[in-house]
Amino acid sequence: MKTIVFILLLGVGFVSFIQAQDNDQWCAYCHSTKLQKKHKHGSISEKCTLCHVPHNATTENPSRLSNKINDLCLSCHDDAPLEHPAEGHPYQAGTDPVHPEKEFSCASCHNPHSSDMTKLFRYNYKVDESPYRGVLCAVCHWTDSFEGPPPSPPSWE
Repeated sequence: MKTIVFILLLGVGFVSFIQAQDNDQWCAYCHSTKLQKKHKHGSISEKCTLCHVPHNATTENPSRLSNKINDLCLSCHDDAPLEHPAEGHPYQAGTDPVHPEKEFSCASCHNPHSSDMTKLFRYNYKVDESPYRGVLCAVCHWTDSFEGPPPSPPSWE
């Protein structure tokens, strides 16, 4: 019985130690799939706590974010709305058109961790690999480019 109690206390101590670390090696211990795609998000891929709070801290934001999504994005990419490839395209407003259960934000189009698409685009729109036939805008604006019902929404990756 003493051995079981010792092992449990050792496990609790290890978890507490991991949570107290401000070291991304510990983040990757459980969240290793976040950065496995071809294109990684520069400096934040090396420092998770630039956007996320550690497990021993509290936050009211989803995904343990330290601030609202767009506030985090614009803290480094303050020129993004001005240089967006689709001039005048909104980057915040209401609900996400592909995933209405989510707020529309920079993360609606870009994966903040890693992506197989350039510019960290969240969805694959490549000609031979998707129903969007190379038309990036068709992911959200299907009827502007094609006729018929839109394909099933791509998963939030």
